Amino acid sequence: MESLIHDNILFIDTESKKETGEPLYIQWRMNGVHGWIRSFRREDYYTLRSLWWQAEAVVFYGAPYDLFTVARAFKPYCSWRWAGGGDMKYWDLKIFGHHYKVRGISGLRNLIKPFNVTERYDGTSYPKGKKAPKSTPIIDLLKLWSILVDDGDGYGLKLKSLIRNVLKMETYEYEDDSSLSIEYLMQDVDRLDDLWRVFLDKMQTVDDVRGYTYYDWCDVKTPATFVKKSYMRQYPNLKSMRNHNMKQDEKHGLTDALEQAYHGGVTLALHRGWLRRTAWYDINSAYANVIKHLNTDRYLRYDWERVCPSEADILSKSEPLLCRVKSSVIFTTINSGLKMYTQDTPEEYWVWNFDIHGLSLLFPSYTWDILEAYRPVPMNDVAESMVTPWIRHKDALKGVKGKETLREYYKFMSNTSYGIKAQRKPGITAHTNMCIAGMITARAHLILFEMVDVAQKEGYRWVYSDTDSICIEYEGSAPLDLEAKLNERIFPYTCECEGYDYQTFILSLKRYLSVGGLPHRDGKPREKIKLHGKWLYDVSPEDMKRFVIYRQAPHDKITIKSLRASTETTMKILTNKSPQREEWMRPFDFDTNIEADITVWEWFGAWFSHVDKKTFNPDTDDAEAEYARPFIHFRDRGQAMLYYKFDASEDPYKGDDMIKGYEGGDSVISALFPATSP
Repeated sequence: MESLIHDNILFIDTESKKETGEPLYIQWRMNGVHGWIRSFRREDYYTLRSLWWQAEAVVFYGAPYDLFTVARAFKPYCSWRWAGGGDMKYWDLKIFGHHYKVRGISGLRNLIKPFNVTERYDGTSYPKGKKAPKSTPIIDLLKLWSILVDDGDGYGLKLKSLIRNVLKMETYEYEDDSSLSIEYLMQDVDRLDDLWRVFLDKMQTVDDVRGYTYYDWCDVKTPATFVKKSYMRQYPNLKSMRNHNMKQDEKHGLTDALEQAYHGGVTLALHRGWLRRTAWYDINSAYANVIKHLNTDRYLRYDWERVCPSEADILSKSEPLLCRVKSSVIFTTINSGLKMYTQDTPEEYWVWNFDIHGLSLLFPSYTWDILEAYRPVPMNDVAESMVTPWIRHKDALKGVKGKETLREYYKFMSNTSYGIKAQRKPGITAHTNMCIAGMITARAHLILFEMVDVAQKEGYRWVYSDTDSICIEYEGSAPLDLEAKLNERIFPYTCECEGYDYQTFILSLKRYLSVGGLPHRDGKPREKIKLHGKWLYDVSPEDMKRFVIYRQAPHDKITIKSLRASTETTMKILTNKSPQREEWMRPFDFDTNIEADITVWEWFGAWFSHVDKKTFNPDTDDAEAEYARPFIHFRDRGQAMLYYKFDASEDPYKGDDMIKGYEGGDSVISALFPATSP
């Protein structure tokens, strides 16, 4: 790692006019020397081009914006186009004779892939038949810092914040486009050099990345990149293992079955309105611990065996089975969302045995016919999955001073290991394994449903779940002994009570507010706020909380906080919203505080009125109505598909008495639906 500090690194930052986006300055630093460019003449292009060619790597802080600002400053010497197709679209950038694929992923995450250079250093083409070298790697320190050092709230990750908080240095603040001082201009490249050294020093504690080259750092897209690299080092033949698995899936006719049986997390809002006393219980590292306890790395290479399962096989918590069933309990994905409902007509579909077990707890009066079943036969003989030591190291480093970076590394390694197995967009990878992905999520569902089962048998009402947590309502004293009972049931997995005596307001999926809760362990009071749906509007959780509780809006106008041109479509939207930027528009340009086309009251009204269609909704337009939201019962699949695929205003069955929600007693879910034999 030490050698990376002293190689030729080019650090670049830019300044643009706030209103129009016109590039004003390009600042650079290399080998202790710094400079700036303002005129963007042909000779300036060749100055920066020469530095780019000499550099071992180019480091930015927030690479996509500054990278395309440089390209825009030297247009037409540099060029870009929106390329690719489907989910594989990207910005194809040519700059200083180098060639890159650039794509925003989400938040601070991005892909910047270097291709071979398009011309030689002297500007001439490479001779035919001679392979051109790879373009200089581009490193985004902001992305790396947010993943490996401090995944903060965004504001604490601003470059000047790091200069003050990490380097303990004063910063020169922005005043006006026309009066930028040399000290202001140069601080962002001089201090970027310092922060790069700090970053590499922090990485000395992480053995897994010590051998990283500049191209390795360039290749980092998300936290999952580190997991992928670790798996590829451990299993260099991973791609051939995947190809073997796909052939086995096809041989047994299970390719589509695996897709049908795979589902993400279970999120359900089973009430709308206020609940006076609630408690939250969270599963500890659900997916990571499922990988650990099932040792899913055994299935990196597998075969299939057709079996005739017994009831014990179906109810097993440790041996996965892929089953074709016939049941009136439907567990399926519609419009990219997991749906759970019942219907009069039994239906055939594929599901993992863990899900059969869990759904039998939720719908005990329904029957399941197992039509056929396949057992995945593990063919990768390993004692434990790679996640297991990561969890062990993470737990051992808890509270150890000086090891915070290393602990956070192992934490995100264990937490992101599941996602690489389920990746199919923008395309499958060597890590894609729908057998492993399906058994992981199904086993996590079972943990959640067992917790629900225990809570209901203890007399509590299940009102919400969000992948790895449940919220229950109760009367009287707090259920202080429930956590122990839950842990006894779900062993070897564990859960914790996040707090109790919350007053909880549930609107819809991912839209709830829990206030006034008492802590369970650490003595610190806390709130839970999950208020999705703001998109890019300048609305804070506190604003949403004020509206939910007091029906007060924070201001008269609503603005879009920030709009970024990360795709061709968003570039067009930004141009329409900010026509003053059209002349200088480039990919990843952005504008802030854009006035929206609706009033704040219109936005809050629509946000507050939103109700998801996963569970029952009464036939009412009263947004203030409070009601239970049990699972929906349909006549048949056709009716269900119409309901879930159409908006409520378009639903031809709206008001039809054959679409019903069933409830009974004090518990929404404990209601016994009318049994239907297959």
